[in-house]
Amino acid sequence: MLARLPTPVVITWPVVHNTGWGVFSRNLLREMMRKDEFTPLLTVPFEKTPEMAAVFSSSEQHQLVRWQQLLYRWLMKNAVQTLPASSLSAKTEVHNVILHLPVVHGLGNDLSGSMDMPLYIQVSGIPIGFTFIGKPTVGVIFMESTSAVNITRVSVFDYLVAGSEWTKRHLRSVIRAHNQQQPKSAQVRTKVVKALQGIDHEIYAARAVHPPLEVLFKKNFVVFSGGKLEFRKGQDIVVAAFRIFQQQVAPEAVLVTLWHTLYPELFQGLEAHGHVDMHLPVDSSPVELDAWLLRSGLPAHSFRNLPAMAERDLARTLDHVHAAVFTSRAESGTNLFATQTLGMGIPTLVSNNTGHTELVNLGVRLCYAVPQMAEVDWGHSQMQHWGETDVMEVVRQLANVYQEFQESTIADGRATSETIHNLFSWERCYESIAAVVLEGRK
Repeated sequence: MLARLPTPVVITWPVVHNTGWGVFSRNLLREMMRKDEFTPLLTVPFEKTPEMAAVFSSSEQHQLVRWQQLLYRWLMKNAVQTLPASSLSAKTEVHNVILHLPVVHGLGNDLSGSMDMPLYIQVSGIPIGFTFIGKPTVGVIFMESTSAVNITRVSVFDYLVAGSEWTKRHLRSVIRAHNQQQPKSAQVRTKVVKALQGIDHEIYAARAVHPPLEVLFKKNFVVFSGGKLEFRKGQDIVVAAFRIFQQQVAPEAVLVTLWHTLYPELFQGLEAHGHVDMHLPVDSSPVELDAWLLRSGLPAHSFRNLPAMAERDLARTLDHVHAAVFTSRAESGTNLFATQTLGMGIPTLVSNNTGHTELVNLGVRLCYAVPQMAEVDWGHSQMQHWGETDVMEVVRQLANVYQEFQESTIADGRATSETIHNLFSWERCYESIAAVVLEGRK
């Protein structure tokens, strides 16, 4: 059944529209469908939504659902029917299925992720769960935690595909340190490679003109900051720096944020350095964030918090932005928002640490590296190697962008955009993953 499909590949994380993983999976799938080298088999039900319709044609959506149903039928025939009768008890069980097909998992900190999210199939009213090992087993990984990596989990994978040079080097060093202490028979053979996230070149194209100091945000100097609200992303540093910048340098400046998140528990710690009000927002809705920024000392006219939005709507907003700021304490990838703003030729400030260094090292004109403070004792092993951005350095760099803005040329923006587009494409990302899948099948 599955053998008749052209090079089937099992993908185990959901294709959604409102997360970073969703952006990744949509674009990976789109490249797969366009190249026609592989048949993607999704373990998580594919939902035909307006957001998916904007990416996939009706026939492509139909194909994805049909291929998914083929996988489910194969499991019913070849996996469920071979289970012992005891598995069909009232107790839900999870079984590991070894497939002679490539399997690609999405992984995060501690190598947890979609590999730990079983596909459940109802059998006689009882849910039976399945997880998958493939040939090869590939893990696409974005991990910010640098605490001890479970080497046993690493060894499950034939390949780990890291989202940045920083993550690739960290994983390789973990494997190397383990192997140096083990006999050859106990060494981990997992290969670690890199695949940089892309951006949509059509949506995030270089701007033909400087954004006017008017229209959407009236006559304001607009500073953008995006990313889910959490301690790791460092929005408390953005708030503190913008407060000083607006008071002392540019009274007309307005901070535009897109800090939407589905996980408000990640807010904890934002108040730790005293940059923002200690009474954190209940969620990331614009109403909650408005109140929080007011309590944190920003004037009511100096900010606008945006709700979650589609990529094309985001790009239309970014057309009116004069600078972007990302002060993350850690990035496992290169930061999708930062590559998008640079892709449009927007002057972009990034913390010079972890995955952001990939952008800094490009040396493009409009990427401003914000120096880091001396190494911080975080008191927590998972934050080892994280960075802490100096608030006053952000203010200084923003002031430079503000003063140089009218002098910077459209050519600067186009040159920056061209470099980003050349290096950060979903086609290149897909090809990096496709290469290890094909190599692992040999």
